[in-house]
Amino acid sequence: MNFINGYYEEAERILLPLKKKPGIYAQRLIPIMTKLEKWRNEENERIRIAKKAEQEKRELELLAKKQQENKRRDVYSELKKKRENEAMGSVASKAKDEKTEQANAAAAEEKALAEALHTQGYDLYKKGKLDEAIAKYNESLKKNDKSTDCLYHLGLAWTDKGLAGDVAAFDKAISYFESTIKLEPNGKNAADARSMISDINLAKSSMGE
Repeated sequence: MNFINGYYEEAERILLPLKKKPGIYAQRLIPIMTKLEKWRNEENERIRIAKKAEQEKRELELLAKKQQENKRRDVYSELKKKRENEAMGSVASKAKDEKTEQANAAAAEEKALAEALHTQGYDLYKKGKLDEAIAKYNESLKKNDKSTDCLYHLGLAWTDKGLAGDVAAFDKAISYFESTIKLEPNGKNAADARSMISDINLAKSSMGE
């Protein structure tokens, strides 16, 4: 029941002893243990992503602080440089550079927000709240539609909905897995996505689809 309800950590703790001596449950445990192993890999990856996002956030904060300190320290130097640039007719060039910097900063902020939404989605997914997790994943994709992590996890969420009885969800899962493969065909997510597509097709065949 813990596994069906999405409480994978508890299910893993209970079922792990059976992995060594499955007895009569050997065949029935294969798909469950496979899913739990994938969940554990995903959990480790989520932690890595969260740590990476936190590190990037700290780096952005340090960068912003350093920029503020530099501005206060170099006020006179900047004013002098501005006059020289105006005399040389380079105001337009500087404005363009500033606009580029602002655009890069905005892009970095959007990426960090996308990572945060993705992490929230995975936390909800781990608790078995599939619809809420899918909503968070979709919000994350609006900020960064090139995230193979988010696309792959969306595929997993829709796969779970399919396993829960919503057969049409399998097709949505496959579409997200295919998008994952298309964006990064040689990446780890792509390899896992191909495996999931194969498992889904096998499941659909067994269900008479």
